Amino acid sequence: MSSDPPGRTAVFVDGCRIPFQRAGTGYADLRAYDMGRMVLRSLLTRTGLPADRIERVVMGTVVQDVNTSNVARESALAAGVPNHVPAFTVTMACISSNQAVTSGVDLIRCGQVDIVAAGGTETLSDPPVRLQRPVRKRLFEARNAKSTGDYLDLLDGLSPGDLLPESPSISEFSTGDVMGESADRLAAMFGISREEQDEYALRSHQKAAAARDDGL
Repeated sequence: MSSDPPGRTAVFVDGCRIPFQRAGTGYADLRAYDMGRMVLRSLLTRTGLPADRIERVVMGTVVQDVNTSNVARESALAAGVPNHVPAFTVTMACISSNQAVTSGVDLIRCGQVDIVAAGGTETLSDPPVRLQRPVRKRLFEARNAKSTGDYLDLLDGLSPGDLLPESPSISEFSTGDVMGESADRLAAMFGISREEQDEYALRSHQKAAAARDDGL
């Protein structure tokens, strides 16, 4: 039985994206919200929808920038969406943008909104690079330092290695796995061959191309 409330079936109207590029190349000088802005602005142009008709913006991301932690909000504002429109960011590893779309669908189905812009944005050209934890702790403690001696005391116990930045990582914290390793394990668990995966991916692209050619 359908879980859609009467009259509340969500419909996909249009979509757009910017091309994938290798980290450190064409998008090297852009931040994640810049790329989010580009697709939101293009979506509004393609559909002819006034920005103030959007009732919610939802975006997925994985590697978050602390300066733009709600990247959906920053992308929306930069794209010209009015500041009274709520926006929120979701993260669910490599399906973060899928979850953003699902969240948007749920908002429509439960009757909270009628129009949602949903998608995802990510850049690995400028990932957050943190200082080692011992240094971060001492910087926090430095707020209470009042004399030169207090500042020098904060250096006590630090090793040269502590001064090196942490290497950015996209592996899962609890397992240490990256997406490819998890995907290989799941494929083996369900008996899905590489050939079947490639065929599925090809069908997906073929259907997308056919839908585009049919004006959908």
